[in-house]
Amino acid sequence: MGERWAKPATSCMVNALGGMTGYSAGEVRSRNDTLPVLVRLGAETVNVGRVLGNRIEQIMGLDPNRFLDAAAGDGMDALVEDLRVVSQATGGHRASMLQDVLKHRPTEIEDLNGYVSRMALQVDIPAPLCCQPVASRVLPRSVFREVDAGRSVGSAGPGSG
Repeated sequence: MGERWAKPATSCMVNALGGMTGYSAGEVRSRNDTLPVLVRLGAETVNVGRVLGNRIEQIMGLDPNRFLDAAAGDGMDALVEDLRVVSQATGGHRASMLQDVLKHRPTEIEDLNGYVSRMALQVDIPAPLCCQPVASRVLPRSVFREVDAGRSVGSAGPGSG
């Protein structure tokens, strides 16, 4: 189950932030304003997965413990540097959730971060960024409701093109 939890962890970080900010996958993994949020989302997802009994494989080629440690204040600079290296491979790739937002299609925010949120509540552990998705801090949550309802929301943010 470790690999099955690692892939959604990546999606909860990169897809969610890409969809909410309009940034490419590479930008989400390299910008000073998104990296701390990305790391916290990763740590929350890893924590929930572990409490549920999952062994979690590497996330983006990185040890999942590094996300937990960095969110706790240990090793953030080294993890950020490694995430920036990972970002070079993804470059301008648009996360699937960003593509959904740009095409006014329903997003997977509830299936990804929403799932982690529901599982966190079920096992009674904090996951504040997943429980109140980052959208409320980056873009209004209504953006996702509007897109999911099939209504146009205008620009998806910087780089939405």
